[in-house]
Amino acid sequence: MPLLRTSLAVAVALLSGFARALPPSSSVGGLSKPSSTTSSAAVTGSQIRAVQDPVFHFYLQNSDGKAVLGPESSSGHFDIDGTISISDSSPSLYLNADSSSSKSYQALTFNETATTSSWGLEGDTIIITDPRQLNFLACATNSSEIYDVYLQMGNDIPSGQSCTMITLHLPCLC
Repeated sequence: MPLLRTSLAVAVALLSGFARALPPSSSVGGLSKPSSTTSSAAVTGSQIRAVQDPVFHFYLQNSDGKAVLGPESSSGHFDIDGTISISDSSPSLYLNADSSSSKSYQALTFNETATTSSWGLEGDTIIITDPRQLNFLACATNSSEIYDVYLQMGNDIPSGQSCTMITLHLPCLC
């Protein structure tokens, strides 16, 4: 039986490699390669977390209308489909980036109206699609368990704060 499993695994690997080598939108012997890998499927009820120190596995959450990173035990669950909303919130609360500041970092807030509607995913990474941006700032607060989080569109950082450039992700599905 182990030889059969090994043979099947080799056959699948060879066929998968052959399909990847095909030109876009082509088909050979029933194997085809799609012309696009972009998916517009909505994500529902998922946590959003950081994966870099000092906020490794800190999770996005709402703190009185302000977006922060904190422990998993108080993490929000979010729906992502152009907007990001808290899954179990009534009324609905949407994650918005405040673009009114002249600084390159934008405060993230939760509001009943969605003003930021260009949230998306690249793989498991949370991005703004227009203009494309995937960088955020995690800034220390007076609590070691809570960090302020900002969308980073350039190089500015909040005055007097210790901040780290991070990315935000859906949990690993591996």
